[in-house]
Amino acid sequence: RDRVVPAYASGLDGPLTDEELAALQTRFADRGFTAVKIKGGLDVEADLRRLHLVSDVFHDRTGAAPALMLDANESWSRKEAVRHIGRLEESVDLAWVEEPVRRWDVDGLTRVSQSVRAAVATGENLTGLEQFRPLLQANAVDVVQTGSVWGISHFLRVAALALAFDLPVSPVGYNANPIAHAATVVPNHLSLEVQDLHLPFGIESDQEIEDGHLVLGDLPGLGLVVDEAAIEHMNQAADWGRHGGPHVRPERAGRRLVRKPPLHPRPQGPAPR
Repeated sequence: RDRVVPAYASGLDGPLTDEELAALQTRFADRGFTAVKIKGGLDVEADLRRLHLVSDVFHDRTGAAPALMLDANESWSRKEAVRHIGRLEESVDLAWVEEPVRRWDVDGLTRVSQSVRAAVATGENLTGLEQFRPLLQANAVDVVQTGSVWGISHFLRVAALALAFDLPVSPVGYNANPIAHAATVVPNHLSLEVQDLHLPFGIESDQEIEDGHLVLGDLPGLGLVVDEAAIEHMNQAADWGRHGGPHVRPERAGRRLVRKPPLHPRPQGPAPR
């Protein structure tokens, strides 16, 4: 009966220029969103510039600054995370920082959460309650996330576990997110990620975006209709694997050290006997 799902804007904007980022966030602001998440973590000055840019865009369009989130996609070590976030928080009030260190690093996530003002959000890459339990027991996560690819049952289980620890749950999502229906029935749902204002090619969905919320319609089930004929005749490849595309994680994601090639490569030749 409750068909209105709180949502936040998230454009998978890592590859975008500042001008493209501003244009994208202008469209989100014009649709009534009041919270926005951007990609970052590789360059603190670039993160500061882009966070201020997005805040200015929303203020100019709506008269109010948005809640800001930063998704680092596991780019940092523990101390890198604290140093980088601390630098951002000198001038930006972050609602949460997502995946600051590796998804399974209970001690690292705990240290980050205790060392910064922002909430720590993580969980989209975890599966099974046994992977979530250590994080919740150690107070290592402030916003519990789930990946919509694991389905409704997984989301409901994780939401119940998070509720037992008095924590909010927030599903990451794609446009036409099927988890939206489940989000309306859990008491600790915080906000749903909206990555695109348009539906995927070949998909129709009984939902609307109004005032920064997803509003579900009356069609049965998930309200999704697949146009198989249109998809079968599509003559271009999807962009999931495209280099520099919106779905490609940063090259450094989850790495501690990056090995650089030697200045003087060893000459190639027959191996010594």
